[in-house]
Amino acid sequence: INIPKKIGITAGASTPSCIIKEGIDKMIENQNGAESFAQEFEEYEKSLITLNTRDVVKGTVIGVSEKGLSINLGYKSDGFVPASEVTDDPSADITKMYAEGDEVEAFVVRVNDVDGEVTLSMKKLEMIKGAKEVEEAFESKEILTGKVIQAVNGGVIVSCKGARVFVPASQASEKRDADLSEFVGKVLPFKIIDINMIFIT
Repeated sequence: INIPKKIGITAGASTPSCIIKEGIDKMIENQNGAESFAQEFEEYEKSLITLNTRDVVKGTVIGVSEKGLSINLGYKSDGFVPASEVTDDPSADITKMYAEGDEVEAFVVRVNDVDGEVTLSMKKLEMIKGAKEVEEAFESKEILTGKVIQAVNGGVIVSCKGARVFVPASQASEKRDADLSEFVGKVLPFKIIDINMIFIT
């Protein structure tokens, strides 16, 4: 390695000054500062995980806001779960559901090394897992429970194990002209009577 006489250090705008000072001090106190720093950086890069689209990853919540969750993945960039991809329950308050330090699992939607962005989805992962469990429940005729999250034309949508299940109006109520919106927010038992297709992008 060719050790330069002068070394420039750059850091992101959000990097704490104490972290920058620590890096500079460590280089100064070491006689072979540049060489040691390069070696340590190389070892650090080797310790990082690799990420690909459609991977399932685990991480630690390091930030919670109404916009979404920031996740430390052990990758060179943190991951971000947009609020719309945390849960399929539109009434949920994610700031009360999660806190810093929580361990979570998510599906990798997009990795952009150029911009340093990793977009994640917890909802999609739950849908994948839930679809399998719902299919198994159909085969075993198991009674499931789920939360009604939306009234739509001709029925209601139930969230069960992360999967979205459609319940026709004729199966949701004995009343012919029932107001299906009265079921929204309620947790109800149901049984899968037909599966036409399970498709997750």
